[in-house]
Amino acid sequence: MKMKKIYSWLLSLFTLLTFNSCESYLDKSPDMGLAEDDIYKDYNSITGFLDYAYQNYLINYFNVMDDMNDNKFYLGGISDEFSTTLNTSPTIGIHTGNWLKKQGNSTDEIGNSGKSQIGRSYRAIRVMNRVIANIDRINLTEDERNKVLGQAYFYRAWYYFQVIIRHGGMPRLDRVFVGDGDENVPRMTYHESHEWMMEDMEEALRLLPEYWDENNVGRPDRIAALGLRAMAQLYDASPLMQNGLTHTAVMPYDQERAALAAQYSEAAIHYLDYEQPSAAPHQRRLMTAGEYKNIFYFKRGNGNPFATAEAVWYCRKAIDGDRATCIRRLWLPVFLETLAGPDAAACYLPTQNM
Repeated sequence: MKMKKIYSWLLSLFTLLTFNSCESYLDKSPDMGLAEDDIYKDYNSITGFLDYAYQNYLINYFNVMDDMNDNKFYLGGISDEFSTTLNTSPTIGIHTGNWLKKQGNSTDEIGNSGKSQIGRSYRAIRVMNRVIANIDRINLTEDERNKVLGQAYFYRAWYYFQVIIRHGGMPRLDRVFVGDGDENVPRMTYHESHEWMMEDMEEALRLLPEYWDENNVGRPDRIAALGLRAMAQLYDASPLMQNGLTHTAVMPYDQERAALAAQYSEAAIHYLDYEQPSAAPHQRRLMTAGEYKNIFYFKRGNGNPFATAEAVWYCRKAIDGDRATCIRRLWLPVFLETLAGPDAAACYLPTQNM
């Protein structure tokens, strides 16, 4: 029962929902369209720059393709989290072992260009490195500085995690690379990459607030960092992550690393149950058995947050098309839809609801 509780909590930890608008300048490129003085002017400007990665590079269950050829693709469909009723889904090819499937100019999931998860993650890491490197250029209070840096370390860890769970160990991406030869850095093993990422997680835990006010609910806070630390440590114990750089062998779970993952999970659950501040506007908890069938539901209308009690952090981005697509693909039954073809019914179904 204990492990089931831990698994359920981790599985729903990174539910990413979409709502709320942001300043129009967040739609511009992080390296183009904004002068340096505009970026590092004050707390609002650096938060807006940091939010570019928060809003635009956040990786959802819905895969964003290099173009629209294979856009009906939920990442959960390539695991036991989702089933699919769409017979043209890229997940079918992936289940045959073709992880580098291409259609036209698209690359499914394991790619490093355009809008694929890895390409987005590299750009987000660059944004975080710029924020960390230039934090002293901004006139900030101690509280503001902690909030900015806490988010930057959290996001750098999150996006680096997205890269290494797909590619294995990677170089240490701890600075802004300018293309003058400084990018020739050695590759690390998965464990070495994980240990560096966990250094960022410890900084995030030290700096992030216990909770955000109503206008900022959804940003990562202490419980988000505790959860990501537990999730990342569980991956570090996986047999897939035990090999070095020179050979590949069938390996067992690393028992010591798995035990540490259990400790981190227990710390996160203990925080939820006993240490979560009562003043936090969004109280997180594990949903009951009676509520579990609705765990993926959206709330309708305006409000804050559009999230269940298990949603720990999520994207505050209002694009009606994204929200409509997400609802249509995941839940909407055919008799409620007005479109035709694969758009007329849910084609990826969370198995927890079955």
